[in-house]
Amino acid sequence: MFFVSFIIANPVSQFYIYNEIAADYGVKDFVKQDERPCDNSSALDNTTIAIQKEASQEFIYLALTSALPSFIPTLFLGSIADKYSRKLALMLCFTGLLIKNILYVIVIEAKLSFRLFYLANAIEGLSGYYGAVTMATFSIITDITTPGKQRALRISIMEGITASSLATAQLLTGIVIKYINFIYPMLFATLSCVLGMIFCILFIPDTLRGQRMPLLKTCYFRYILRSFQFYFKETPTNRRGKLILLLFILFLTFAAGFGTTATNSLFLFNKPFCWSELHYTIFEFTRTIIRWICSVLTVYSANRCIAQNKDIELIILGSLSYFTSYIVFGTSVESWMVYISAVLGAVCLLSIPITRSIMSRLTKGDEQGSLFAGVSCIEMLSTSISSVMFGGIYKDTVAIYPGIAYLLMSGVFVVIIILAL
Repeated sequence: MFFVSFIIANPVSQFYIYNEIAADYGVKDFVKQDERPCDNSSALDNTTIAIQKEASQEFIYLALTSALPSFIPTLFLGSIADKYSRKLALMLCFTGLLIKNILYVIVIEAKLSFRLFYLANAIEGLSGYYGAVTMATFSIITDITTPGKQRALRISIMEGITASSLATAQLLTGIVIKYINFIYPMLFATLSCVLGMIFCILFIPDTLRGQRMPLLKTCYFRYILRSFQFYFKETPTNRRGKLILLLFILFLTFAAGFGTTATNSLFLFNKPFCWSELHYTIFEFTRTIIRWICSVLTVYSANRCIAQNKDIELIILGSLSYFTSYIVFGTSVESWMVYISAVLGAVCLLSIPITRSIMSRLTKGDEQGSLFAGVSCIEMLSTSISSVMFGGIYKDTVAIYPGIAYLLMSGVFVVIIILAL
């Protein structure tokens, strides 16, 4: 319920901002327009480029206002999850998301400036953002599973179910935005958040084992630092070196894999595709479903065929899938090439659950919350940095060759493959 509520705000904010900026340039109700062949008028072409540049800049600011304030709160919540309560960490995240959704509803209904979205996103960030929820849920999974193949499969299944729910919510949101308005998706997101909070309170048990520490004591600085102690404290099994390498691989994977998210719509709205908002939404839904189904099936098959110490090969396979997908996507000049890129990227998300599982296997039970809190911070940091870099590159090259940024990102996966060998 959290991620359904969370994801609805993404297309709402992106399409709302794009719609408002387009209106300033004389293009009314962009999101309600039907798809049509690209116009070769140079005047319209210049207008589109101007809209794309301005929207790209606003998307960067929107991503940063959520991610940057979330780093420190996520570390605090990691300590709380390890020493006091996994459940409390979840509830704090739900609270921030609820406030954000209510502010979005007010902005859209009152037709206020879309820049007030920044305030709403900052409040969400201060409550931990999605990274803290990821930390808490993965900590719960580690409480009820054993290290190894079972945990990797459970993490993959959970991420697959989450992604499928997100894709479905995003698809329905896109349809409602096009044919009705922006307010109804946000009202549904707010209701989903409230229902999620109620479900969490009534039905999710607190799986934390062992003696609990007083809540205030969990916020002591030395416990906050636990999120990164793994990378400085050596053990006889060389755990530190392995964790640093895996964390760096995860950093690069999130940076290159998710830093493009806000710009994908701009790329496909632009020439030579000129997709409509609905076409793009359906594509993203289909691509997400394909990715997670293929990833879960691959992990399940690998559990039966590959030894536990060989699961690093799945990281290489996922990175290779990302690499080929980006090459084709960045050089696409026809819609069918975009669809081919989605097929090539079918197992690109393998790297993430496998890397998380290996890192979890290397740490103790009472370190899981701190581990995943640190990982979540790195995840949000990498995505934020990449979003800024990618958005800047796209903004500066959209008039020359829009696919340049994707080709540069594909090179990151070559580095990941080399590191994993």
